Amino acid sequence: MSKVLFSTIFILSLSITKLEAQSPIVEEMMEAVTEITGSFMDNPYHHDNSQKIYEFSGRFKGILEEMYRRTLLEAGDDLVYISNLMSIIRSIEHISAGIVGHYPASVEAVDFEILNPVFDAFGWSRSLIFTQVDLLFYEYQKGNFRMVLVKNRLPRKDGGDYNAYQYECYTQDVRNHKDEIFIGRYIFGGNYQFVECGDDKTNYKVISKVTCHR
Repeated sequence: MSKVLFSTIFILSLSITKLEAQSPIVEEMMEAVTEITGSFMDNPYHHDNSQKIYEFSGRFKGILEEMYRRTLLEAGDDLVYISNLMSIIRSIEHISAGIVGHYPASVEAVDFEILNPVFDAFGWSRSLIFTQVDLLFYEYQKGNFRMVLVKNRLPRKDGGDYNAYQYECYTQDVRNHKDEIFIGRYIFGGNYQFVECGDDKTNYKVISKVTCHR
């Protein structure tokens, strides 16, 4: 990450209290978010880079949320741009958090799927590897880096069970020739969730089967 990006975070943190000239600030945020996103998309295999991406995306998310709140109160013209930047940075934070081992809850599909053309532009592949009822398991790959995310295609639902599923992922133990569970989690409707990855510090587990139930 460049020193310019560190300076941008500091300057924007100071500027957020006086959003008189919104557009220049939003343009700087767009450039910074583009640099964060591009750095991850181009170099996902190096775990240390993902750690930096996670730290930066968390800081920028806070700045963007404050910008959105201020702009909403002032009925500013930049609201739609800030909203889109928030969607991007939430998705990048979700992925990078999972890579570095924090296993965040989930990210809304409407946010995450904004990244699909970005994955394409950076030469990632995306394939559906398992389908279990309403859960879709996708493998994303860029060079030697691989990760799996699951999508609950039921609609987002407030109250009750939130259209939630519990799922389990298994990998085969080559010594015993048995499928062994390595992760079990819940995912609500209308969300994506990070499952696992493989990079220069994390071993990728080949999923042999998945199960799910409500």
